[in-house]
Amino acid sequence: MKILIKNYVFNPGIANSGTIQFTGYSSLTLNQILLITNTANNTIIYNFADPTAGGSMSGNVLSLSANTSTMSSGNSLQIFIDDFDLPADQANQLTANTILSSIAGFNFPAHDYRTLNYNTISNTLTSVQYRVGGVGGTIVGTRTLVYDNNGNIIGIGKS
Repeated sequence: MKILIKNYVFNPGIANSGTIQFTGYSSLTLNQILLITNTANNTIIYNFADPTAGGSMSGNVLSLSANTSTMSSGNSLQIFIDDFDLPADQANQLTANTILSSIAGFNFPAHDYRTLNYNTISNTLTSVQYRVGGVGGTIVGTRTLVYDNNGNIIGIGKS
């Protein structure tokens, strides 16, 4: 599943010296990074399918092939990764963190596992089940998400 990453530190530099550190991730693999665009100037700085806009990974840091020396560390980046290759617990944490930041103020039950349910047609998260006792454990809470036609969350159910 393609997800938008918002937690990063951008350090521009000349070709092969600019970096992006993905905060909140212990490590990623290069094949998980899909596309990175500097939205301040509409410039693609990483594209897995373009050898001139490639890079290399070490832990959670991407070293960029592109020359980003004219960019600012404060520029907004649009970063898409494929989370299919992430370990299940890390993928659950990433998606849950996105939801938690979107619905601050909700009290989430104590849990040790989350089951994520998706609409495979719209590629949106439809609900999160909170469990105690791992993957097959007891459900202690559920959040159901409702979207508008533009893919924005407009309602959240709690049970």
